[in-house]
Amino acid sequence: MADTTEAAIFDRYLREHHGVHADLLEHASTNRGNNVSNTLALLTAHNITHDRILIIQDASMQRRMDAGFRLLAPQIRVVNFAAHRTHLHQTSSGELGFRSPPAGMWPVHQYVSLLMGEIPRLTDDPGGYGPAGKQFIAHVDVPEPVTRAHRDLLSAGYLSRTVQVHDQRPMVGDPSTRGTDLHDPAQ
Repeated sequence: MADTTEAAIFDRYLREHHGVHADLLEHASTNRGNNVSNTLALLTAHNITHDRILIIQDASMQRRMDAGFRLLAPQIRVVNFAAHRTHLHQTSSGELGFRSPPAGMWPVHQYVSLLMGEIPRLTDDPGGYGPAGKQFIAHVDVPEPVTRAHRDLLSAGYLSRTVQVHDQRPMVGDPSTRGTDLHDPAQ
C-alpha cells in the first residue's frame, strides 16, 4: 500500500463503494503543482480536447489549484466544486474545534496548519506564490476577512503550534521546474 498512488486509492474506493472507475489516472503527481501540469499533459497525450476543467476537492485547497490552472492554462474555464467545507469554531475550553468534520478528517491542529500555510501562499506579494512573488500561481484576491483572521491567529500565537510553511523550494508554474517533481510542503 505504501507504493500506491493517491489516484489509485481514490479509483479503488470508487470501484469498491460506488461501482464506477476513472477512465484515466495520473500517477506521477506529488503535489498540487504537479496535479495541474501532469493533468494537462495527460489530456494532451490522449488527445482529449477540453475548454473546461472541473476541480472537486476539499475547499481548503481549491483556490490555489484554481490559480495553478489559470496560470498554466488561462484559456480553460475552471469550475470549482468543494466536496466538503469544514467549519471551525471555538470550543467551550477556548480551543479550535470542528463543527462537524467529514469522516477521516485530519486532526484540528493539522488542518489549521494547512489553512495557515495557504494564506501566505495565496497572497500576491513578494513572499507569496502569485505574480508579484514566486510566480507559481495566477493572482488570487484574498478577502480582507481572511487576511484579518490569519493575522489575528498569528498574533494569538497559533502558528507557534503549527508548521511554518514559507520555504524557498519551487512550486506550480516555476518555469525552471515545469513538468518535474515539485515539492509542496503542505502535502
